[in-house]
This record gives sequence, C-alpha cells and structure tokens, in this order.
Amino acid sequence: MALRYVQLPIEFDATQMAQEVLALDSHRWKAHYNKAHYRGDWSIIPLVSPQGNPDILYSAPIQSAGWMPPLPTPFLAQCPYIQSVLHDLPGEITNARLMYLAAGAVIKPHSDMDLSDESEEVRIHIPIITNEDVHFWVEGERVKMHAGSCWFLNLSLEHAVENRGTDPRIHLVVDLRMNEQLRHFFADPSLIRVEASVGSGSRISAEQQAMVIAELRRQNTETSLRLAEDLERDLG
Repeated sequence: MALRYVQLPIEFDATQMAQEVLALDSHRWKAHYNKAHYRGDWSIIPLVSPQGNPDILYSAPIQSAGWMPPLPTPFLAQCPYIQSVLHDLPGEITNARLMYLAAGAVIKPHSDMDLSDESEEVRIHIPIITNEDVHFWVEGERVKMHAGSCWFLNLSLEHAVENRGTDPRIHLVVDLRMNEQLRHFFADPSLIRVEASVGSGSRISAEQQAMVIAELRRQNTETSLRLAEDLERDLG
C-alpha cells in the first residue's frame, strides 16, 4: 500500500530559512508555469535546477529524454543556511525550489506523476513561513505541517492547497532520488507519522506497537485514530 505522507524525524530552523528567503530580491519570484492548476499567486524561485539555470522552473523525470544534471542556481549561493538544510537531507537532490502561495491563493486538486514512495524520486516539503489557515490535502485528508518540519508527501495522489490565511505561505520543496535511508524512514513505524497499515507479513513487537498507537493517537486525525484502534485490537 502506498503511503500518503510521512513526517521525517528531522527539524530545521525556520527563522534562519525565512531570513534568507526574505532577503532575496522579491522580483525573482516567477509565476508557476502550470496556470491551469491554480488561482491567485503561486510562484517559484529555483535553488537547484537543470544545469543551474535560474529560468527553468521544473525538471524532467530521471532517465527521460529531457533530463539534465541538477546544479545550484545563483539564488542558492545567497542562502547559506538553506544550503546546509539541503546537505542534511537523506538523498541526492534532483531539484529544489522555494514555493510561494499568497494569501487567498488556491492550488486546485491535481496529481503529479511518479512521486510516490514507490517511485525513483520522492518530493519533500519543508514549511518555512506558514499559518494555521493553510489547508493542504492529500486524498481529501488535511496534513498539518509546522514551520521547520520535514515531510514526504505522496503527490502521485490527488492533492490540493488553500491559503485561507492573511499571510503568504513559503515552502522549500525538494525532489530526491529514492535511496535506502529514505526506504528505512518509510518502513519503520516507530519513526514515522503515516497513513498506512501493518501488512500481514510484517510483525512488530508489542512495545513498538504501543509506541505506534501512542503516536497515532497524538496525531488525533480520523485516519490515525482508526489505525490506532486496529492495532489495539491486534494487541488483544
């Protein structure tokens, strides 16, 4: 079963990231190229792009005919702390950009190809500036992400975003090649916050199962509470 989302056990200093982002020239933000997918202001500053070109806002899939090697853009040189954040992520970076969603803007429901936990690439979101009224849904379930946290989101599934607040939302969005460390995060139920079930061929100890139940109940979502109840029945 594919995952919907996973909060990785990594935290970053959102204040330092925000200071660097706000110091960038505001005229450098470029409108997202897929205008059919949104309403309002959804803009990008590329940090790692094909051949380091700051005018390319997207990258072709790995091994596709249009793929070009990812390199830092001049904007990344202005963000030393964000450079260290990228260095600390568990995988080879294929694309990285800042993504701005203005107050009142909406990203319409859509799906992106080949960005699940079963793909060659995965997409990581790190909120830098956010607010309580940002609603990010994956398959109809709201995912609440605080500033500085680090999330895998399965964007092969239908997803949508609304910024209902009065302030903009800015995320650092990074594409990584799948590797063993990421697979470990996705597979270890004691490390992750996830919508998934324990498969019949995968058994964990009673102590680990109790830890997972406690974490699911802490999340307090409809899905997490249902999964906690299922695991408690297994414990008997």
